[in-house]
Amino acid sequence: MRNFFRSQFNSFLNSDVEREQAIIRCIILAAVVAYLWFAPWLDPQTVSAPRIAALAYLLVSVPLYFHVTARPGKFSARKIAFTILDQVMIAYAVSFGGHTIPIIAFAFWVIIGSAFRYGYPYLFLSAGTASLGLLWNIYYNPLWTGSTTHGWAYLVSILFVVFYTSIFVARARESNRKLSESLVHFSELARVDSLTGLPNRLALVERLTQSIAMTKRLGTYISLLYFDLDGFKTVNDTLGHNHGDALLKEVAKQITSRIRSTDMLARLGGDEFIVILESTRHPQDAIIVAKSILETIHAIKIEGLHHVTETEVTLRTGASIGIATYGPDIQTEAPSVDEFIQRADDAMYIAKQEGKGCYRFWSEDPIQIEPVPSPAHVGISTGRFNLLN
Repeated sequence: MRNFFRSQFNSFLNSDVEREQAIIRCIILAAVVAYLWFAPWLDPQTVSAPRIAALAYLLVSVPLYFHVTARPGKFSARKIAFTILDQVMIAYAVSFGGHTIPIIAFAFWVIIGSAFRYGYPYLFLSAGTASLGLLWNIYYNPLWTGSTTHGWAYLVSILFVVFYTSIFVARARESNRKLSESLVHFSELARVDSLTGLPNRLALVERLTQSIAMTKRLGTYISLLYFDLDGFKTVNDTLGHNHGDALLKEVAKQITSRIRSTDMLARLGGDEFIVILESTRHPQDAIIVAKSILETIHAIKIEGLHHVTETEVTLRTGASIGIATYGPDIQTEAPSVDEFIQRADDAMYIAKQEGKGCYRFWSEDPIQIEPVPSPAHVGISTGRFNLLN
């Protein structure tokens, strides 16, 4: 139940409630006007002035509702004017005597509502106006001359209402701030791979959607380099998953340092990675990056095989890369994100079938660009053991 009320309060605090406030004002004034004009037990001469005042304020409030509906937003003058007018009308109602306690309670409700709707300035504005109205009644209203004690009690009560309301609003806003920061933090975590710290598939799809649209607009090229590690399963099976995780981290670190800051390296899962090359001038620019990836991964040395062989050895791994490119002069219609990723994936499997340690371009034509073999096949070579942090 407590969480329910807190969620309702947060929803109320964060929403634009000026329109709802205008509706409530019109409903209350309509009920007051109906009571003053049609209640048979009221003396028409006694309530003639309140009738006119309530009707006039209703006639002002109805256009306000349509103005708020047509032009929602932060109109400070409009908020200030009706914050003051609400309390002026309450002070005027109090001046007639009778039903004072519910009217004062309504004044308190308006003060608290002003704080929740618009913040501290309107809290003090509403409370100040209500206090001035009470002081006027205490000193100048003949009906209050014999009960000034009640008037001063109401005035002190306003001070308590302002004090506790300000504390409650401050705590609520602090809670909202922390909640917003938590939501931002979790939103960022949802887009980051927990092992390598790279963007994950969700972040990749978001970025790729924007990149394809930008490519169409600028008339440049965009390439996807989809690669996985040749022999990664051997590393896991031979050395264990801890060494496999260390290899993935090192690959992420090394490849990130060798691509442009405007490009993206993302991990899809397992040992599969994708590089987005944006705003390239020629499709063949992807070859330079593909060669750099093959050389970089081949240069990574993996620790731990001496636990199995009892000799100082170095385990090396490699990669197979599939490349898909889009540009206005290559295809008239841009591929979807999923289709673009699938093309690069298909090209990667062609590279694996043709010997691994190389790259392949995706093409609707079965003729492929000649592969550039790399000495990055999985292998074990003797030599001095190097530590992988």
